[in-house]
Amino acid sequence: MGPRRLLYGSDLPILLMRGVREYDGDKYINFTDADYPWNTNRKSPEVEAGYTFYVYEQLLSLKRAAERAGLGAADVARVMYENAAELVDAVEV
Repeated sequence: MGPRRLLYGSDLPILLMRGVREYDGDKYINFTDADYPWNTNRKSPEVEAGYTFYVYEQLLSLKRAAERAGLGAADVARVMYENAAELVDAVEV
């Protein structure tokens, strides 16, 4: 499909939470430092102190995937902004 037909976006509410997602095969666990009822898998306070926003983790994963796929900066710029800007500009009101 190529980078000209991809858009980056996210509406996941957890992306503004601090935490990390760990994978085990095709399953994952979201770790966070907050006291949510679903947060039953906690790490030590020292580890949790190093958590960043989930959105940063997601962007890091996108960066690594782009590198593995051999995408350059121009391709990533298309996915992250230019494709959406062209789509919005093409809409007539």
